[in-house]
Amino acid sequence: MTETITFSSVHGRARLFDVVGGLGAFHAARAFEAELSAHIQRAAAIRGATRAQQLRDEMREHYRLQQHGVLTMPEYEESKARILQQHA
Repeated sequence: MTETITFSSVHGRARLFDVVGGLGAFHAARAFEAELSAHIQRAAAIRGATRAQQLRDEMREHYRLQQHGVLTMPEYEESKARILQQHA
């Protein structure tokens, strides 16, 4: 049996990558996941970007990920729609 941790974008909720390990392997990784999330939030706060800027940045990043084959076109379109909904 395995466990999977999926890392997703904030607003577009596009799956960026999965980390798969044996059953119980991610018990210790939960602390890492929480710390990583806290660092991302602190970095966003320090940057001081407005919500509109954050959404534009995420839209650009999703486009870049689609161009590099990380996101399929349907995944990109779905995430783009979610980001645009957040922007309204």
